[in-house]
Amino acid sequence: VVSRLGGEEFVLLLPGVGAEAARGRAEALRMAVAAEPVALESGALSVTVSIGVALRGPTDTLETLLRAADHAMYAAK
Repeated sequence: VVSRLGGEEFVLLLPGVGAEAARGRAEALRMAVAAEPVALESGALSVTVSIGVALRGPTDTLETLLRAADHAMYAAK
C-alpha cells in the first residue's frame, strides 16, 4: 500500500514483510531513484531519497509507527 503523507513524504505499508526484507526493499528503491536522473531543459538533475523503516510492534498505533518511521528517515539523512 502506497500513500502520500504530505509534501514530499510517502508511506509504504508492507504487510507480512520482515525487517531485513523491508530494509532491502527500501535500499533497492533508494538506489533506483538515484540511478535515474530527471531530465530538465538545463540538464540532468540527480535525485536522492532518504527512507526510514519502522516495524509495527504489538502496542503500536498508526501514530507511533509513523513517528518511528519519521525518526528513522531523519537518521538516514
